[in-house]
Amino acid sequence: MNEDELADLAAELLKEMIHIGDASPGGPNASRLRNPYARGYVFGFVYALIQESHITSESNGLNAMTAVHIEIFGPHSGPTFLEQALSAEVPDAVFTQGQIAGARDILHCLSDRTTLPLALMDYLHGKDVPPGID
Repeated sequence: MNEDELADLAAELLKEMIHIGDASPGGPNASRLRNPYARGYVFGFVYALIQESHITSESNGLNAMTAVHIEIFGPHSGPTFLEQALSAEVPDAVFTQGQIAGARDILHCLSDRTTLPLALMDYLHGKDVPPGID
């Protein structure tokens, strides 16, 4: 899988979770998508896919990560959120918890094709939110 296919796959899976989580633009949970946990989830989800797809070129991986962030968060917020995630100023422990959850979710899905990555959807609905996240 090349970086374009990876970005398309990641964006489609994430957009489906966002839609089901009622966080599409104008949805009742849309504001939760901009929280550090959700942003970390997206970052971790895509990063794990990049690693599993053996995309070794840093620029190709960054291109895929950028494309997904733009697709999910828009052309203004997407690059800003990605820049924050890649900087020395990673938001906080909540972002890191989301990042771990996103990676765990997609890796579990890839290893067991009978499961779906649902943790973001649950978070957007406020289900099974770990203490201290919101």
